[in-house]
Amino acid sequence: MANDFPFDILHFLTNDPKLFWMIEQITRCGRVGCFEGRVYRMIPGCDHYDSWHDDVSDGRMVGMSINLSTEVYVGGIFQLRECKSKEILYQMANIGFGDGIIFRLAHHLVHRITNVEGTAPKTAFAGWFKSQPDFRSLWRSGLGELL
Repeated sequence: MANDFPFDILHFLTNDPKLFWMIEQITRCGRVGCFEGRVYRMIPGCDHYDSWHDDVSDGRMVGMSINLSTEVYVGGIFQLRECKSKEILYQMANIGFGDGIIFRLAHHLVHRITNVEGTAPKTAFAGWFKSQPDFRSLWRSGLGELL
């Protein structure tokens, strides 16, 4: 995103104590300190896909992906599986604008996004609810001046 303002707003909105409370209640993950995300785009026909991975590091507890695509895309399916059995436990096509998914992170689980097909790209804001740092301390230390 060439202009950082939309990205900053997404971070501001996802670092809301009420959202943290809801995530804590739904997932039983423990105390959320902040949300850290990124915007990514998957272009059809370019072999843009995500390999199986767990994201468990750096205090990450819960993953979230919000669809920012204005067109309905084909493929780009979120899949969650167990490491040992390789059994897919859940999969979802997150194709509605503004729709989101949340999922717990754990060493025994891995996830990925499949290839996007057709003509429409997939654009999403995705990231992690983390145990630390505390977003309020980041805000006080100067992050708020960026918004």
